[in-house]
Amino acid sequence: MNSLSTLIDDLATIIRNTAAPRLPGTEPLQVTVRPTPLQRAAFKFLGDRP
Repeated sequence: MNSLSTLIDDLATIIRNTAAPRLPGTEPLQVTVRPTPLQRAAFKFLGDRP
């Protein structure tokens, strides 16, 4: 069983990166890491998504 503090620490590992390709005419894009099964369950419980 996880404690609230370990769950919050785990949720804090979800990040969004902005990638800026060096090709002419391309727009920056945002990439979000895929949540773990535990993270998905927590967000489902909270009624939110990363």
